[in-house]
Amino acid sequence: MPSDTSKGGFAEIKGILPSELILKATRLGEMRETGVRGVLVYSRHRCGHHAEISADGWADDVRLSDIEPRFVCQRCGRRGAEMRAELRTC
Repeated sequence: MPSDTSKGGFAEIKGILPSELILKATRLGEMRETGVRGVLVYSRHRCGHHAEISADGWADDVRLSDIEPRFVCQRCGRRGAEMRAELRTC
């Protein structure tokens, strides 16, 4: 993964926290082993659309970053999403 320390680091440039980068690199099977079964999906196109979905439909070896480009926003119709593990605190 590229790193650009002259601009504060890759995570800051992309607006992603380092802990989120780790979750994106984690395979869904590893995520499920920790009890996390859902993902939050956000449109990349500032339309404000987001959804919570189950990750159970994908194989264990799939990463969030592998499937982000495949999503099409139901509101604006554009391709691409930001995904994060849905970490419930209740």
